Amino acid sequence: MKGYHDRFGNELNAGDYIRLIEGGEPQMLYEWEDAYGNRGLGIDATNPSWIKSGRAVPCEYGIYNLNHEDMKYCEMCGKDPTYPSLEDGLRAFRNKNK
Repeated sequence: MKGYHDRFGNELNAGDYIRLIEGGEPQMLYEWEDAYGNRGLGIDATNPSWIKSGRAVPCEYGIYNLNHEDMKYCEMCGKDPTYPSLEDGLRAFRNKNK
């Protein structure tokens, strides 16, 4: 599998959480493999409200592949989906140091 990194150069792996846009909801990364043995990382394509309601399970409707364009903007949250975004962290830092 090719290397995946967020916009800050942090290595991304299956099971990590990322935000694709500033202030967006954290999304877990999944590893995928196609019929030709190509492997990569992506996010769940299943509607989150269907998962919460029990209508579907994670990845039931596939995985959206991460591409280089996504990685230019994504931000790693580690293994914890509650990890604050860069924007939230800077805001907290500024407020603390006023």
